[in-house]
Amino acid sequence: MRTRLQTFFLVSFVSLIGCSRSEDRIGSDNGLAGSQPWTVRSADGTSIGYTRIGDGPSPLVIVHGVLDSSESWVGVAEALSEQCSCFVMDRRGRGRSGDSDSYTFENEIEDIEAVLRVAGSDAFLLGHSSGAIYTLEAARRVPVAGLILYEPPLHYEGFDAVVDRIRNLVSEGKLAEAAEVFIEGPATPQIAELAPTLVREWDAIFTFGPNVARYQDLSMPTLLLAGSDTLSEPTFATVDFAGSLSDVRTAILDGQGHTANVSVPELVANRVAEFLQQVAE
Repeated sequence: MRTRLQTFFLVSFVSLIGCSRSEDRIGSDNGLAGSQPWTVRSADGTSIGYTRIGDGPSPLVIVHGVLDSSESWVGVAEALSEQCSCFVMDRRGRGRSGDSDSYTFENEIEDIEAVLRVAGSDAFLLGHSSGAIYTLEAARRVPVAGLILYEPPLHYEGFDAVVDRIRNLVSEGKLAEAAEVFIEGPATPQIAELAPTLVREWDAIFTFGPNVARYQDLSMPTLLLAGSDTLSEPTFATVDFAGSLSDVRTAILDGQGHTANVSVPELVANRVAEFLQQVAE
């Protein structure tokens, strides 16, 4: 039986096809606006790639989820291009970002902080799925103008058994089989290639042990995005945060689940734009 995490972490596999790791067209960000790729160095020297899209007045850093890359959020960023200057980052080991031999929960936070420094102190921060866990932690440590969380999976008890199965397959070099354990279906080569990142990511999350209580004191304006089909899913902390954060709004995406950023990017962009307008008033 598919676990709750398996069911609702699934992202658009098609969005990863064609995502290049080449850095031929990538340079250090010199502040130019527009739709183009850049890189920034994280604290450990790893090159973190991101794409700048739009030239609107509100800087927005976007952090994708597991088995994913920045490609799945390009549609949202393009739809926000008049309201936002979007910094759509690839997390380390994915897309245009580099990687390192060691990996910790802290690495992910430092990567986000590096992109936030480029975006500026008035930037908003958006995190999707497991990426929302890292954005929550980053928001505890550095100033952000506001926070947008799309279904952070902070109730992950029992998922360690699934990760162990995937770990064993990865250690045997069976990356496609490892990915298929998670998605319960055929895995493209692009998805299979990311299977090791799933293991290390969840090992790091298990070790760090983030939970809802750790983030209940966040006071910046916060938008909770949730699909109507997944609002009551107990894996996600949407309901917890809706009842506990001091400055919070919830936007329900009608008829959607955990991947509305791919299926209806304009709808997601509209809800984000409405939130930014409310904060500005």
